[in-house]
Amino acid sequence: MLKSKTKPKTQISAQRKREEISKSLSRLPESFLEQILEYISLLKKQIESEKVDEYGFKFEWEGGLSEMREQFSSVELQHKASEWR
Repeated sequence: MLKSKTKPKTQISAQRKREEISKSLSRLPESFLEQILEYISLLKKQIESEKVDEYGFKFEWEGGLSEMREQFSSVELQHKASEWR
């Protein structure tokens, strides 16, 4: 079987996107650069958060029973959760 010596389209596309981003950044006024850096930082945090979710617990449910705080103690809610399983 012959192996292709060309890069996969996704890598070429990603490189083109990086070049386009670089060109766009060079055209922006300096006053926008701080906002761009903040957005990049936000994206990096989001990526790190997704990596944790892949390997660890997901806490999407966190706070979902907060309205029951007055009705049940945490131990009672643990017992209810056991009943629901």
